[in-house]
Amino acid sequence: MRLKRDSQGNYSYEYVADNEAIDDAQANLAQAQNDLYNFDKERYQSNLDDMLSAWRDFQSDYKDILEDTSLTEQERIERLALLREQYGEYINDKTAENLVVRNNLMESAFSDLAALYKTDVENYNQMSVDEQNILMGDLVPAWESGIQQMADKVAGEGGFIPTCEDAFEDIKEET
Repeated sequence: MRLKRDSQGNYSYEYVADNEAIDDAQANLAQAQNDLYNFDKERYQSNLDDMLSAWRDFQSDYKDILEDTSLTEQERIERLALLREQYGEYINDKTAENLVVRNNLMESAFSDLAALYKTDVENYNQMSVDEQNILMGDLVPAWESGIQQMADKVAGEGGFIPTCEDAFEDIKEET
């Protein structure tokens, strides 16, 4: 606040902004938004990597059980059922996490863009899901990757086990 005197000699208080403090605060906010975006992007990629790794491990373990000649047919069936259950739970959890992480990444990406370009939030909210996905695909290369499509399919079809039944049969036939 500053004390100001007008042309009639009257004094009044005038509020004056500290432009340097405002600029610092805006720079700190922009940096925090960018850090959040980078954190969400790394978490998203890590989630996809974990899902892909789990799928590959599952395939390998499944094949190993099918090729193990020391097992009886009953033991093989029990081990395959246990394997499906364990990996199914893990991949279903990762798929659910993917939905949250993907949403967080969309929000932080737009917050970062909005700060950079002073974009109206309402315009983004009015975009269709397809338009938002196109924008995110430009920002994050893994957004439309094969593993993300797998996660979408698993999430949309009721989980890992029902989605992969055909793949289980193909693996069994091959071995």
